[in-house]
Amino acid sequence: MNRTVWITVALLVAALGSRLFIATRLATDEPDDGRVYARIALNVLDHHGYSVETEEPYSPTYIRVPGYPLFLALTYKVLGLENNHAVRILQAVLDTLTCLLIGCLAWTWAPRSWTGRQRMRALNSGLALAIVCPFIGIYVATILTETLATLLITASVLAASVALRFLEERKRSLWWAVSGLFAGLATMVRPEAGLFGAGLGVVMVLVVASDWKTARLTGFQHVRRLFGTVAINAALLCAAFGVVLAPWTIRNARVFGVFQPIAPTRAGMPGDFIAYGYIRWLKTWVDDGRYVGPFEWALDERVIDVNQAPQHAFDSPEERAEVVRLFDQYNGPGASAQQSIKETAPPQQPKESGDDGEADPEDSDEQDEPDEEVAPPPDGLTPQLDEQFDKIAQARIARHPIRYYVVLPVRRAISMWFDTHSQYYPFDGSLFPLQSLDRDLHQQYWLPVFALGTWSFTLLGLAGCVVIFRRGEKRWLLMLCLLLAPRLILLSSFENPEPRYVIELFAFLLAAGSLPVALLLERMARRVFPRSDSPA
Repeated sequence: MNRTVWITVALLVAALGSRLFIATRLATDEPDDGRVYARIALNVLDHHGYSVETEEPYSPTYIRVPGYPLFLALTYKVLGLENNHAVRILQAVLDTLTCLLIGCLAWTWAPRSWTGRQRMRALNSGLALAIVCPFIGIYVATILTETLATLLITASVLAASVALRFLEERKRSLWWAVSGLFAGLATMVRPEAGLFGAGLGVVMVLVVASDWKTARLTGFQHVRRLFGTVAINAALLCAAFGVVLAPWTIRNARVFGVFQPIAPTRAGMPGDFIAYGYIRWLKTWVDDGRYVGPFEWALDERVIDVNQAPQHAFDSPEERAEVVRLFDQYNGPGASAQQSIKETAPPQQPKESGDDGEADPEDSDEQDEPDEEVAPPPDGLTPQLDEQFDKIAQARIARHPIRYYVVLPVRRAISMWFDTHSQYYPFDGSLFPLQSLDRDLHQQYWLPVFALGTWSFTLLGLAGCVVIFRRGEKRWLLMLCLLLAPRLILLSSFENPEPRYVIELFAFLLAAGSLPVALLLERMARRVFPRSDSPA
């Protein structure tokens, strides 16, 4: 093997070693979602039913798509019930494969004018960036969907990128079908992953439209062949995607009588009460993940302290008084007495984001830990209270529609993206204010490094976009935009802007960022070996 291949092998060994270290030394069972997935998996094995319940009758559910629970069930079946250690080891292997796929994606996105050696340098650069990126790797230590979802999404994008590279129509059609298959599997792990498949389909159509513009002078027959090709490829993409979703859709139609190809947005079953009014009220002011735990995940679980809301959650003292009254009814008499004591003290506002737009929401699972001295609310949120929250929300939207439809979604997107992404690390916490950093956990060192990492990978991705644009590979720039923008727009429209929801997007950012890194390495190699073709 030549030197380039040896470098690739060494990087793969480093990737596997780093992931195994994280899986074994930083393992955590903390996320509540992980317990839900594990419960479904155990019910599948023990009671042959897809249920989240812990006792009979184990009623079926569709609040979670089946991809990750079935992955857990298969692992438990082969390697032992509730063997989460084995799950983490397997996820470490899968994430190593993801690192390789990111490198292959960089190889595919490299300009056509690059030589094979330059492409391999891009592959190794992408692989190296994936290894040192701590944001994706930490999820091998959790029982969450991120590791499996990132692998499948990256595989889908890589297959679509290879399809756009192939000139032979038969091979191109095959790769589009593979892309649709992986997009469907990713959607069965995380339901919003369907956006990636839709984005890839749009890229296909726009690229063919661009080819049509350059081929108009060659005659009608060529134009008809182009559109026939895109019709076939689109049909294969959609068919492969639909084949994966079909069993789950048919199961839900037979069991529940509803058309439900993915999980419902609010994770509710037919007949369940969903607090849409309260959720709408949250959407009128929540702009950071730090408020999700105290105000959304705490709903119907424990008392909610209105003093944890920021000043911009209220447009007037009268509105604040009305919200306090509603929470007094929600919390119950005992909690209301405690709340009245807090009202006499100065309000304790949550930490605000830094001036640079960096948002550091605390881990929602840590925020969900109930105070042992405070009993949970007796009745929870009733439909009557929900209706009153909805009236407050509608009034706030009417007063400031731009804030609701534009400003807050933008702030939520910034909050999710420019987070430190230190969740599930031992030093997880808020970067600002700096004087509140926990020195026992060495947050004063780790959190600035992680914040710098977020900015560094973002700037590298932007630099990659510049390389792609200047080298005439605009199709990859279009693909990046259609992969990143729709997901960010969708996530920013929700009231729970959790930073982990954007983790999958870093895979594409790393692939693009590897291109300027490869160029930099090439220039450095030429200076070291000026008289001969530089080694990889």
